[in-house]
Amino acid sequence: NQILDLYGEPWQIKEIKAAASPYYKRIVTLTDESATSRNFVDSLQMLSDEGYSIDVVFSLHGNEQTISFTDQRYLIESLTQELESKGIKIRVLYQTNCKSGRAIDNWSYMGVAGCNGTQDNNYLTIFAPSNFVKSWVKGATYYDAVQYAYETEITTLQSYNDKLPILDYITSGGYLAGSTPIVTGKNTQMTKDMYFK
Repeated sequence: NQILDLYGEPWQIKEIKAAASPYYKRIVTLTDESATSRNFVDSLQMLSDEGYSIDVVFSLHGNEQTISFTDQRYLIESLTQELESKGIKIRVLYQTNCKSGRAIDNWSYMGVAGCNGTQDNNYLTIFAPSNFVKSWVKGATYYDAVQYAYETEITTLQSYNDKLPILDYITSGGYLAGSTPIVTGKNTQMTKDMYFK
């Protein structure tokens, strides 16, 4: 989403951090030049070594096979295998990258308690990540937080239709169908206060 890439990313990160900070002791954000695959894996290794439960929010590009970091398109299967080989456990993963629903089995095999994705191109990427975090931190189950993020994004975008009519196509028909969340994992009813091994 070029609008988000150019204008919304600092706002989105600020919103996610504001929602997350009452609960999380440590928040790591990778953006622009720092959003490399190596920095991502190294950050997770650091958090894992320090004994943190790790929840991840991806707001980036991808497809049914890869995730796009600034340095490379990383095969999701290879990424999950690398994380597993290092003993890094992710509790939940919320992601907005396109077609990610076609690769969520890789995350499930890794043992992630909750993971979402979309079947096709995802057009609901502006408000959804921060709304997921808000709902999750307030105590919703993983599944309910994903649904809340999806439904709230649609409502918010529709509220702008009179100012920016281009948003109308995003919230209807095939565009909306492609953005519908698919949710899986070992325990999609997990809440933030539940311990995960």
